[in-house]
Amino acid sequence: ADWVFTCGEVLETSYRGPAQVGDVQARGISAGPDADFDKRRLTLLAAIGSAEHRIRIVTPYFVPDLTLMASLQMAILKGVQVQIVIPRKSNLRMVNWASLHALRWLVGEGAELYLSPPPFDHSKVMTVDQHWLMLGSGNWDARSLRLNFEFDLECYSATLTTRVDKVLDRHILLSTRMESEHFRDMAPWRRLRNALSHLMEPYL
Repeated sequence: ADWVFTCGEVLETSYRGPAQVGDVQARGISAGPDADFDKRRLTLLAAIGSAEHRIRIVTPYFVPDLTLMASLQMAILKGVQVQIVIPRKSNLRMVNWASLHALRWLVGEGAELYLSPPPFDHSKVMTVDQHWLMLGSGNWDARSLRLNFEFDLECYSATLTTRVDKVLDRHILLSTRMESEHFRDMAPWRRLRNALSHLMEPYL
């Protein structure tokens, strides 16, 4: 469908073959500016709202809109552990600066922020309460949520989510935690730069 929208050419789909059915209940979440606008964001909001114990987010670009920020803050307020992992060194400077501005407030509320070491990690994974998992192409930014054609898979499986959480455990062990004092000790011009970059959130 994305190819038809972009190129006007209908692809031959007989190559797909028979469906292989496993034991994980899963659903594809397509997103794009043509027909699936906002579906992915609503799925993320529902997952955050249902969390009772822990939310883990691994993404290279974290610049969520106000509704996603508010939902994460509400999760923290009700006692949910929120862990966010982003690369220590981003390939997009302005996105990284905007991310740090948003994350400053979440860390102040009680979220745990981890900076993963090189090489640059382009993984996009989210787990909730060791039974729900989302992975795919979508980032936590306006471009992924509103403009880009993305495809993610949400999975309902304690077994699969536990396996992924074990991978994330090792990932977090290798990362550096960024605390509130790191943001307080940041040079004023850096905080201003980050805040100005965050003004571009609808376009990043």
